Amino acid sequence: MKLKNAHLQSGKPLQRYKFRVRGLVTAEELEDEDEAEEVLEEVRVDFERFGEVQEIVIVKGEEVDYLVGDVAVTFQNSLNAASAFDAYKGKVFGGKTVTCTWEMQSDGEKNLVVVVSGILTLEELEDPDEVADVEEEMMQIFTKHGQVKDLQLSEVTGEVTVSFSEECDAVKVVQVMNGSIYGGRDVTARLRYSNGKAHSDGESATNQAEMATKRVATPIIPPTESPELQNLVGMFLKRLAALQERAHTQNKASKRSRRLVLGMHEVLRGLLCNKVVLLIIATDLDGGEVVEEKYRELVTIATEHDVPILAPVNRRKLGRMLQKSVRVSCVGVYSVEGANGLYQQILQNMRSIT
Repeated sequence: MKLKNAHLQSGKPLQRYKFRVRGLVTAEELEDEDEAEEVLEEVRVDFERFGEVQEIVIVKGEEVDYLVGDVAVTFQNSLNAASAFDAYKGKVFGGKTVTCTWEMQSDGEKNLVVVVSGILTLEELEDPDEVADVEEEMMQIFTKHGQVKDLQLSEVTGEVTVSFSEECDAVKVVQVMNGSIYGGRDVTARLRYSNGKAHSDGESATNQAEMATKRVATPIIPPTESPELQNLVGMFLKRLAALQERAHTQNKASKRSRRLVLGMHEVLRGLLCNKVVLLIIATDLDGGEVVEEKYRELVTIATEHDVPILAPVNRRKLGRMLQKSVRVSCVGVYSVEGANGLYQQILQNMRSIT
Protein backbone atom coordinates (compact mmCIF):
# COMPACT_ATOMS: atom_id res chain seq x y z
CA MET A 1 0.00 0.00 0.00
CA LYS A 2 2.88 2.34 0.74
CA LEU A 3 4.25 1.65 -2.71
CA LYS A 4 0.95 2.51 -4.31
CA ASN A 5 0.65 5.77 -2.37
CA ALA A 6 4.18 6.75 -3.35
CA HIS A 7 3.29 6.06 -6.95
CA LEU A 8 0.18 8.26 -6.77
CA GLN A 9 1.99 11.10 -5.03
CA SER A 10 4.76 11.21 -7.59
CA GLY A 11 2.33 11.34 -10.50
CA LYS A 12 4.73 9.19 -12.56
CA PRO A 13 4.21 5.62 -13.74
CA LEU A 14 6.18 3.05 -11.77
CA GLN A 15 8.95 1.79 -14.05
CA ARG A 16 10.88 -1.31 -13.06
CA TYR A 17 13.56 -2.89 -15.20
CA LYS A 18 15.46 -5.35 -13.01
CA PHE A 19 14.37 -8.36 -11.00
CA ARG A 20 15.89 -11.39 -9.29
CA VAL A 21 14.87 -14.93 -10.23
CA ARG A 22 15.44 -17.74 -7.73
CA GLY A 23 14.94 -21.44 -8.46
CA LEU A 24 15.67 -21.28 -12.18
CA VAL A 25 19.35 -22.31 -11.96
CA THR A 26 20.92 -24.69 -9.45
CA ALA A 27 24.36 -24.41 -7.86
CA GLU A 28 25.31 -27.78 -9.39
CA GLU A 29 24.85 -26.37 -12.90
CA LEU A 30 27.51 -23.75 -12.18
CA GLU A 31 30.24 -26.08 -10.90
CA ASP A 32 31.59 -26.78 -14.39
CA GLU A 33 32.70 -23.60 -16.17
CA ASP A 34 31.70 -24.79 -19.65
CA GLU A 35 28.27 -25.87 -18.42
CA ALA A 36 27.84 -22.55 -16.61
CA GLU A 37 28.44 -20.67 -19.87
CA GLU A 38 25.88 -22.84 -21.66
CA VAL A 39 23.35 -22.22 -18.89
CA LEU A 40 23.92 -18.46 -19.09
CA GLU A 41 23.36 -18.50 -22.85
CA GLU A 42 20.20 -20.61 -22.52
CA VAL A 43 18.81 -18.28 -19.86
CA ARG A 44 19.63 -15.23 -21.96
CA VAL A 45 17.87 -16.64 -25.03
CA ASP A 46 14.84 -17.51 -22.94
CA PHE A 47 14.51 -14.01 -21.48
CA GLU A 48 15.12 -12.32 -24.82
CA ARG A 49 11.76 -13.72 -25.95
CA PHE A 50 10.19 -10.87 -23.98
CA GLY A 51 12.32 -8.02 -25.33
CA GLU A 52 15.80 -6.54 -25.39
CA VAL A 53 17.82 -7.61 -22.38
CA GLN A 54 20.38 -5.16 -21.04
CA GLU A 55 22.14 -7.54 -18.66
CA ILE A 56 21.86 -11.05 -17.25
CA VAL A 57 24.03 -12.17 -14.36
CA ILE A 58 24.02 -15.60 -12.75
CA VAL A 59 25.41 -15.37 -9.24
CA LYS A 60 28.27 -17.81 -8.67
CA GLY A 61 29.15 -16.84 -5.11
CA GLU A 62 26.89 -15.91 -2.21
CA GLU A 63 26.38 -12.16 -1.86
CA VAL A 64 24.15 -9.85 0.14
CA ASP A 65 20.51 -10.66 -0.74
CA TYR A 66 21.68 -13.20 -3.35
CA LEU A 67 22.23 -16.96 -3.32
CA VAL A 68 24.30 -19.11 -5.68
CA GLY A 69 22.20 -19.72 -8.79
CA ASP A 70 20.13 -16.54 -8.48
CA VAL A 71 19.61 -14.80 -11.81
CA ALA A 72 19.57 -10.99 -12.00
CA VAL A 73 17.85 -9.77 -15.17
CA THR A 74 17.74 -6.18 -16.42
CA PHE A 75 15.58 -5.19 -19.40
CA GLN A 76 15.80 -2.07 -21.53
CA ASN A 77 12.03 -1.65 -21.41
CA SER A 78 9.92 -1.76 -18.24
CA LEU A 79 6.94 -3.37 -20.03
CA ASN A 80 9.14 -6.20 -21.26
CA ALA A 81 10.50 -6.63 -17.76
CA ALA A 82 6.97 -6.85 -16.37
CA SER A 83 5.98 -9.47 -18.94
CA ALA A 84 9.00 -11.65 -18.13
CA PHE A 85 8.43 -11.20 -14.39
CA ASP A 86 4.82 -12.41 -14.65
CA ALA A 87 5.80 -15.32 -16.92
CA TYR A 88 8.44 -16.72 -14.55
CA LYS A 89 6.86 -15.98 -11.19
CA GLY A 90 5.41 -19.19 -9.74
CA LYS A 91 6.60 -21.34 -12.62
CA VAL A 92 7.91 -24.82 -11.70
CA PHE A 93 11.38 -25.90 -12.92
CA GLY A 94 12.88 -29.23 -11.90
CA GLY A 95 10.31 -29.64 -9.16
CA LYS A 96 11.11 -26.20 -7.69
CA THR A 97 8.85 -23.17 -7.76
CA VAL A 98 10.50 -20.08 -9.21
CA THR A 99 10.26 -16.86 -7.23
CA CYS A 100 10.76 -13.38 -8.69
CA THR A 101 11.59 -10.23 -6.74
CA TRP A 102 11.82 -6.73 -8.12
CA GLU A 103 15.07 -4.83 -7.58
CA MET A 104 13.83 -1.36 -6.76
CA GLN A 105 15.86 1.79 -7.39
CA SER A 106 15.61 4.51 -4.79
CA ASP A 107 16.48 8.14 -5.47
CA GLY A 108 20.00 7.45 -4.26
CA GLU A 109 20.38 4.28 -6.30
CA LYS A 110 20.60 5.17 -9.97
CA ASN A 111 22.16 3.57 -13.01
CA LEU A 112 25.09 5.95 -13.06
CA VAL A 113 28.01 3.53 -13.31
CA VAL A 114 28.97 1.58 -16.44
CA VAL A 115 31.45 -1.31 -16.46
CA VAL A 116 33.03 -1.97 -19.87
CA SER A 117 34.98 -5.16 -20.65
CA GLY A 118 37.05 -5.93 -23.74
CA ILE A 119 37.95 -2.35 -24.62
CA LEU A 120 41.41 -2.72 -23.03
CA THR A 121 43.96 -5.48 -22.70
CA LEU A 122 46.04 -6.12 -19.60
CA GLU A 123 49.13 -5.52 -21.73
CA GLU A 124 48.11 -1.87 -22.17
CA LEU A 125 48.10 -1.38 -18.40
CA GLU A 126 51.50 -2.92 -17.67
CA ASP A 127 53.56 0.17 -18.50
CA PRO A 128 52.88 3.09 -16.06
CA ASP A 129 53.80 5.60 -18.77
CA GLU A 130 51.29 4.02 -21.14
CA VAL A 131 48.51 3.97 -18.53
CA ALA A 132 48.33 7.77 -18.55
CA ASP A 133 47.78 7.73 -22.33
CA VAL A 134 45.15 5.02 -21.97
CA GLU A 135 43.26 6.99 -19.31
CA GLU A 136 43.24 10.08 -21.52
CA GLU A 137 42.00 8.07 -24.50
CA MET A 138 39.24 6.40 -22.47
CA MET A 139 38.14 9.76 -21.08
CA GLN A 140 37.87 11.14 -24.62
CA ILE A 141 35.73 8.17 -25.65
CA PHE A 142 33.29 8.34 -22.75
CA THR A 143 32.92 12.12 -22.49
CA LYS A 144 31.39 12.01 -25.97
CA HIS A 145 28.33 10.42 -24.35
CA GLY A 146 27.94 12.67 -21.30
CA GLN A 147 29.57 14.25 -18.27
CA VAL A 148 31.98 11.80 -16.63
CA LYS A 149 32.39 12.08 -12.84
CA ASP A 150 34.99 9.36 -12.42
CA LEU A 151 36.88 6.80 -14.50
CA GLN A 152 38.73 3.77 -13.13
CA LEU A 153 40.93 1.23 -14.95
CA SER A 154 41.28 -2.20 -13.37
CA GLU A 155 44.79 -3.61 -13.68
CA VAL A 156 43.37 -6.96 -12.54
CA THR A 157 40.66 -7.43 -15.18
CA GLY A 158 41.28 -4.70 -17.76
CA GLU A 159 37.75 -3.39 -17.19
CA VAL A 160 36.90 0.30 -17.38
CA THR A 161 34.45 1.60 -14.76
CA VAL A 162 32.87 4.95 -15.62
CA SER A 163 30.62 7.07 -13.37
CA PHE A 164 28.27 9.48 -15.14
CA SER A 165 26.38 12.47 -13.79
CA GLU A 166 23.17 11.52 -15.60
CA GLU A 167 21.50 8.12 -15.73
CA CYS A 168 20.41 8.57 -19.35
CA ASP A 169 24.05 8.98 -20.42
CA ALA A 170 25.06 5.76 -18.66
CA VAL A 171 22.20 3.86 -20.31
CA LYS A 172 23.14 5.32 -23.70
CA VAL A 173 26.75 4.12 -23.35
CA VAL A 174 25.56 0.58 -22.62
CA GLN A 175 23.29 0.62 -25.66
CA VAL A 176 26.07 1.91 -27.94
CA MET A 177 29.03 -0.11 -26.66
CA ASN A 178 27.58 -3.46 -25.63
CA GLY A 179 28.20 -5.94 -28.44
CA SER A 180 30.48 -3.57 -30.37
CA ILE A 181 34.01 -4.37 -31.60
CA TYR A 182 37.10 -2.55 -30.38
CA GLY A 183 40.64 -3.55 -31.23
CA GLY A 184 39.37 -6.78 -32.76
CA ARG A 185 37.75 -7.75 -29.45
CA ASP A 186 34.09 -8.06 -28.49
CA VAL A 187 33.08 -5.36 -26.02
CA THR A 188 30.53 -5.90 -23.26
CA ALA A 189 29.05 -2.99 -21.32
CA ARG A 190 26.73 -3.26 -18.33
CA LEU A 191 25.20 -0.98 -15.75
CA ARG A 192 26.21 -1.29 -12.14
CA TYR A 193 23.76 -0.07 -9.54
CA SER A 194 25.35 2.74 -7.57
CA ASN A 195 24.49 4.50 -4.32
CA GLY A 196 26.35 7.59 -5.46
CA LYS A 197 29.80 6.38 -4.34
CA ALA A 198 32.47 5.33 -6.78
CA HIS A 199 33.27 1.60 -6.88
CA SER A 200 37.02 1.51 -7.35
CA ASP A 201 38.22 -1.45 -5.29
CA GLY A 202 39.91 -4.27 -7.20
CA GLU A 203 37.92 -6.96 -5.38
CA SER A 204 34.61 -5.52 -6.57
CA ALA A 205 35.86 -5.36 -10.14
CA THR A 206 37.08 -8.94 -9.92
CA ASN A 207 33.72 -10.18 -8.64
CA GLN A 208 31.95 -8.40 -11.47
CA ALA A 209 34.30 -10.02 -13.98
CA GLU A 210 33.63 -13.48 -12.60
CA MET A 211 29.88 -12.94 -13.09
CA ALA A 212 30.16 -11.81 -16.71
CA THR A 213 30.82 -13.82 -19.86
CA LYS A 214 33.38 -12.30 -22.23
CA ARG A 215 34.25 -13.36 -25.74
CA VAL A 216 37.53 -12.56 -27.52
CA ALA A 217 37.73 -12.26 -31.27
CA THR A 218 40.08 -14.57 -33.17
CA PRO A 219 43.23 -12.71 -34.29
CA ILE A 220 43.82 -12.37 -38.04
CA ILE A 221 47.32 -13.82 -37.71
CA PRO A 222 48.99 -15.48 -34.72
CA PRO A 223 50.70 -12.80 -32.57
CA THR A 224 54.51 -12.81 -32.57
CA GLU A 225 54.94 -11.02 -29.27
CA SER A 226 58.32 -12.18 -27.95
CA PRO A 227 60.20 -9.41 -26.06
CA GLU A 228 63.29 -9.90 -28.21
CA LEU A 229 61.32 -9.54 -31.44
CA GLN A 230 59.51 -6.47 -30.11
CA ASN A 231 62.83 -4.79 -29.34
CA LEU A 232 64.21 -5.65 -32.77
CA VAL A 233 61.11 -4.34 -34.55
CA GLY A 234 61.21 -1.16 -32.47
CA MET A 235 64.84 -0.43 -33.40
CA PHE A 236 64.19 -1.42 -37.02
CA LEU A 237 61.21 0.91 -37.49
CA LYS A 238 62.84 3.82 -35.68
CA ARG A 239 65.88 3.46 -37.92
CA LEU A 240 63.82 3.34 -41.13
CA ALA A 241 61.62 6.25 -40.02
CA ALA A 242 64.70 8.36 -39.29
CA LEU A 243 66.29 7.51 -42.65
CA GLN A 244 63.03 8.27 -44.46
CA GLU A 245 62.65 11.61 -42.69
CA ARG A 246 66.23 12.58 -43.50
CA ALA A 247 65.83 11.67 -47.19
CA HIS A 248 62.51 13.51 -47.37
CA THR A 249 64.08 16.63 -45.88
CA GLN A 250 66.80 16.58 -48.53
CA ASN A 251 64.37 16.05 -51.42
CA LYS A 252 60.68 16.53 -50.59
CA ALA A 253 59.56 15.84 -54.16
CA SER A 254 61.17 12.41 -54.43
CA LYS A 255 59.13 9.30 -53.64
CA ARG A 256 62.17 7.06 -53.93
CA SER A 257 63.06 7.99 -50.36
CA ARG A 258 60.05 6.08 -49.04
CA ARG A 259 61.15 3.18 -46.91
CA LEU A 260 57.81 2.44 -45.29
CA VAL A 261 54.11 3.29 -45.60
CA LEU A 262 51.37 3.32 -42.98
CA GLY A 263 47.70 2.41 -43.07
CA MET A 264 45.63 -0.23 -44.80
CA HIS A 265 45.13 1.56 -48.14
CA GLU A 266 48.78 2.55 -48.62
CA VAL A 267 50.00 -0.90 -47.64
CA LEU A 268 47.51 -2.57 -50.00
CA ARG A 269 48.69 -0.38 -52.86
CA GLY A 270 52.29 -1.29 -52.11
CA LEU A 271 51.50 -5.00 -51.96
CA LEU A 272 49.72 -4.92 -55.31
CA CYS A 273 52.75 -3.17 -56.85
CA ASN A 274 55.18 -5.70 -55.32
CA LYS A 275 56.93 -2.97 -53.33
CA VAL A 276 56.37 -4.32 -49.81
CA VAL A 277 59.11 -6.57 -48.42
CA LEU A 278 57.73 -6.86 -44.87
CA LEU A 279 54.20 -6.49 -43.48
CA ILE A 280 53.72 -5.54 -39.83
CA ILE A 281 50.19 -5.72 -38.37
CA ALA A 282 49.07 -4.64 -34.90
CA THR A 283 47.69 -7.24 -32.53
CA ASP A 284 44.54 -5.22 -31.71
CA LEU A 285 42.96 -4.24 -35.02
CA ASP A 286 39.81 -2.14 -34.65
CA GLY A 287 36.80 -1.54 -36.87
CA GLY A 288 34.58 -4.60 -36.92
CA GLU A 289 34.09 -7.38 -39.43
CA VAL A 290 34.33 -5.21 -42.56
CA VAL A 291 37.72 -3.79 -41.59
CA GLU A 292 38.95 -7.18 -40.41
CA GLU A 293 38.06 -8.62 -43.81
CA LYS A 294 40.19 -5.93 -45.47
CA TYR A 295 43.14 -6.88 -43.29
CA ARG A 296 42.63 -10.54 -44.11
CA GLU A 297 42.91 -9.50 -47.75
CA LEU A 298 46.25 -7.84 -46.98
CA VAL A 299 47.48 -11.01 -45.31
CA THR A 300 46.33 -13.15 -48.25
CA ILE A 301 48.09 -10.96 -50.82
CA ALA A 302 51.26 -10.79 -48.72
CA THR A 303 51.26 -14.57 -48.37
CA GLU A 304 50.82 -15.03 -52.12
CA HIS A 305 53.79 -12.70 -52.73
CA ASP A 306 55.94 -14.43 -50.07
CA VAL A 307 56.08 -11.26 -47.97
CA PRO A 308 56.95 -11.99 -44.31
CA ILE A 309 54.18 -11.02 -41.87
CA LEU A 310 54.44 -10.38 -38.16
CA ALA A 311 52.22 -9.00 -35.39
CA PRO A 312 54.54 -7.96 -32.55
CA VAL A 313 52.69 -5.22 -30.62
CA ASN A 314 49.39 -3.37 -30.31
CA ARG A 315 48.47 -0.26 -32.30
CA ARG A 316 49.57 2.21 -29.65
CA LYS A 317 53.04 0.69 -29.30
CA LEU A 318 53.39 0.38 -33.06
CA GLY A 319 52.70 4.10 -33.33
CA ARG A 320 55.29 4.86 -30.68
CA MET A 321 57.91 2.81 -32.53
CA LEU A 322 57.35 5.15 -35.47
CA GLN A 323 57.52 8.27 -33.25
CA LYS A 324 53.80 8.86 -33.85
CA SER A 325 51.28 10.16 -31.31
CA VAL A 326 48.46 8.17 -32.95
CA ARG A 327 47.75 4.46 -33.16
CA VAL A 328 49.04 2.63 -36.22
CA SER A 329 47.31 -0.54 -37.45
CA CYS A 330 49.76 -1.72 -40.10
CA VAL A 331 53.09 -0.88 -41.71
CA GLY A 332 54.41 -1.85 -45.10
CA VAL A 333 58.21 -1.80 -45.41
CA TYR A 334 59.43 -0.84 -48.89
CA SER A 335 63.17 -0.89 -48.31
CA VAL A 336 65.45 -2.19 -45.56
CA GLU A 337 68.47 -0.27 -46.84
CA GLY A 338 70.32 1.15 -43.87
CA ALA A 339 68.75 -1.36 -41.48
CA ASN A 340 69.46 -4.65 -43.23
CA GLY A 341 71.23 -6.15 -40.21
CA LEU A 342 68.18 -5.60 -38.01
CA TYR A 343 65.94 -6.95 -40.76
CA GLN A 344 67.91 -10.20 -40.93
CA GLN A 345 67.74 -10.54 -37.14
CA ILE A 346 63.96 -10.08 -37.30
CA LEU A 347 63.60 -12.82 -39.92
CA GLN A 348 65.81 -15.16 -37.91
CA ASN A 349 63.80 -14.45 -34.76
CA MET A 350 60.53 -15.09 -36.60
CA ARG A 351 61.80 -18.45 -37.82
CA SER A 352 62.75 -19.47 -34.29
CA ILE A 353 59.26 -18.59 -33.03
CA THR A 354 57.38 -20.43 -35.76
